[in-house]
This record gives sequence, C-alpha cells and structure tokens, in this order.
Amino acid sequence: MMRGFAILMLLPGAWCGLSASHRVWYNPERTLDQAKEDIERCYYEAFLTEQGGAFSSGFGDDRTDPLVYVEMSVRQCMKQSGYGRVRLDELGPAVRGETGFVHRMPYFLAGR
Repeated sequence: MMRGFAILMLLPGAWCGLSASHRVWYNPERTLDQAKEDIERCYYEAFLTEQGGAFSSGFGDDRTDPLVYVEMSVRQCMKQSGYGRVRLDELGPAVRGETGFVHRMPYFLAGR
C-alpha cells in the first residue's frame, strides 16, 4: 500500500514537465548528458543494493518500502557526486532542464 502511495506522489510531477519553479538536480561542472549518466548510475546502484538487501547505515529503520530506500539512496549518491537541488528559474539561460525516467522512477535534471 505504501509503495503505491509513493508512486502516486511521484508521478504527477513527472507528467507536468519542468516549470520554471521546479527543483532539479544541478552540478555546474556537469553537462546535461553527464547529469543523465550520473542519475542513471545512482538509480542503478540503489536498485542493486536494495535488491541485494544490503541497506546502508544511516537510512533509518523504515526499510519496509524499497522505493523509499531507493529514493534516499539516490539523493545521497547525487549529493556525493556534487549535485544540489535548485529551482530551474535560478539558473542562467545556458542551462537546460529535462525530465525522464529510470526504472519507472521520474527524475528532474539541469545542465549546460
């Protein structure tokens, strides 16, 4: 039940596209193509870890919903890769935003 709720909460934003006030993952040193590779890597690693049952410490005790773990793991991975969450309208005109999916999970990125 919780998994269905999490998916329902994530998907509507993915269908809306990127508005100027939407928050995206952004690293000023990475291109949009590099950002896509990074988020795909982060999701891939998170799903492999979750499927193997090798949860990292620091994620709390609520491991009943794998999607919650995956999202938390991806956030940590992106931050460790130098990304931050910023509003698209805070970035300059040379930065493009894009939305997509990895393993049915929506993502929102920006890059030059």
